[in-house]
Amino acid sequence: MATFFFFGLTWFIGTIAGFFLLQVLIVLFFAIPFTLKLMRAKAIKGSKVLGNYLISLLVIPGIFALITWAVYSWLPNYALAYWIGIAILVASGIGKYGENQANVADYMKTNWREVDVTALHKVD
Repeated sequence: MATFFFFGLTWFIGTIAGFFLLQVLIVLFFAIPFTLKLMRAKAIKGSKVLGNYLISLLVIPGIFALITWAVYSWLPNYALAYWIGIAILVASGIGKYGENQANVADYMKTNWREVDVTALHKVD
């Protein structure tokens, strides 16, 4: 019974950690390329947006590494469950990392102060 509980707990922790990994993938495959595209079209005011995404690329993997370290420190026998939880979440998100309507809407909602909407027509 305890084995099942710890397996489930570690799988759940892996799912939570997977959300941090998803954020990194979205930043790498959508947010940074999209920001650079907007910067080329002069639709971004300054470089604050890009800087924020670069900072998140430092912080979020650090949180992921800390969670992974905790699993290997306290639940090493259940590390496979951790990676299964991460793999399922990452696999279910395939196709959601790039430029899609949801990511663009979230990007605009987050960065609306820095986006020059009058210049968006120049974006290809």
